[in-house]
Amino acid sequence: MKKMISAEEFDRMFDEGDMRYLEYVDLENTRRPGLEPEKIAISLPNWMVRLLDREAKRIGITRQALIKTWLDEKLSNIKEQQYNDILLLLFCARMRASGG
Repeated sequence: MKKMISAEEFDRMFDEGDMRYLEYVDLENTRRPGLEPEKIAISLPNWMVRLLDREAKRIGITRQALIKTWLDEKLSNIKEQQYNDILLLLFCARMRASGG
């Protein structure tokens, strides 16, 4: 059983770069909430699979890695656009509230 310290002491060690905080972390059972893999099945036309395989081979990664990379890029762009849309809405609301 690992020894315990307070959250404040743990935070202090982490913030100061004191690597001893790792002594208090159960690395074998650590999870990253929301990042657990979830399997999905997808059916694609043969021509898409051939193009995916060709591109994956060209850049030296697996088909799965290529699909994950492309999905990540697309979803990151969507998240960034949504964030920018929210900032614009907040800016407009603030301008209206100030009479501008």
